[in-house]
Amino acid sequence: MPELETSIVWLGAIAGALSSIAALLSLAFKPFLKLKERVSDLEEEVRALKDELAEHQEKLNKDHHSFLLQQDVNRLLLESTSNLLKHNVDGNNTKQMMDCARRIDDLVFARGSSIKEEL
Repeated sequence: MPELETSIVWLGAIAGALSSIAALLSLAFKPFLKLKERVSDLEEEVRALKDELAEHQEKLNKDHHSFLLQQDVNRLLLESTSNLLKHNVDGNNTKQMMDCARRIDDLVFARGSSIKEEL
């Protein structure tokens, strides 16, 4: 009988030791699991931010293109106004005025007088 009691005590001690080791391992891996979860959350946030950045970059590129078109229109209008003023002053620059008029017509007919719709 003492052998049976000794065996039971040994089994109880081994079971207690195993449960203690399991508890220590769960405590040791708990921060790792939380860190892994946090990293996956951060990766998802970064992915969402990259998508948002790409969307904003696309909008900025369209706006930049629109500004360049507007710059061309402004340059043409200023050149035309300059030629018109010079013509009124000295009666020359008829050829330049006709060239500007043709370019304005081309611009209006090509874009339908709307720069923004081209984008």
